[in-house]
Amino acid sequence: MTLRPAIATIGEMRRFDLVERSRVMGEYLGDKLTALRERHASIRDVRSLGLFWAVELVRNRTTKEQFNTSADKVNGRRLVVDGMAAHMIS
Repeated sequence: MTLRPAIATIGEMRRFDLVERSRVMGEYLGDKLTALRERHASIRDVRSLGLFWAVELVRNRTTKEQFNTSADKVNGRRLVVDGMAAHMIS
C-alpha cells in the first residue's frame, strides 16, 4: 500500500489553496442562504459545517409544522423535498 495518492491530493489542495477557498465560498453561500431564509417563511433554519449546508423546510416556521411526515414516506406519498430535488436537477 502506498501513500502517493494521499500525498498528491494534499499537494493539490495546497497548490490551489482549497481550504481557504472553501472557507470564503462557505461564507458567501451562508450569506445567500441566510438572506433567502429571511424572505421565505418555509425556511426554518440554515446551518453548516464548512461547505456542507442544510436548509430546514417547514410548512409553518412558528409552529414548526413539517411539509411531510414519516407516515407520508412510508405510504409512498411524494415528498416536498423530492419535488424540489427534481426541479433543481431538471
